[in-house]
Amino acid sequence: VCGVWEPAVVRGTLLRARWLALVFWGLAQVLVRPRVLIDLVGRLTGSAGRSASAGAGYELRPIVVAPAVRGTGIGVQLVEVLLEDAVQRGFDRVLLVVQEGNTTADAFYRRAGFRLMGKESRSGEAYLRYEYSLPIS
Repeated sequence: VCGVWEPAVVRGTLLRARWLALVFWGLAQVLVRPRVLIDLVGRLTGSAGRSASAGAGYELRPIVVAPAVRGTGIGVQLVEVLLEDAVQRGFDRVLLVVQEGNTTADAFYRRAGFRLMGKESRSGEAYLRYEYSLPIS
């Protein structure tokens, strides 16, 4: 589970530790889907998929719950912890995207209080964009 994607952490840790493997993986991805390169550069610079007003949002990254424990409330607990983390860090909203057609995730985030804000495309794939407004402290 990841809460906020901090480009400095990605560049400083992942790229330094696994640069060669990432180069080969990146080349393979660009050959399959050239749009991936543009999206990756945008994410590392903090400009991909964001409008000027969305820049201050806490971006919730993928949450994956093992099939054996789905339905036990662990996903809800994870989201609650991440929402609290966002409040403590001073964010006013939490943003996330769900791949269009992922009805399980779509229903989960709606039940958790996220509002559908629209659609967007990332690397040629369709996503639903959600937002959760946080209390201002």
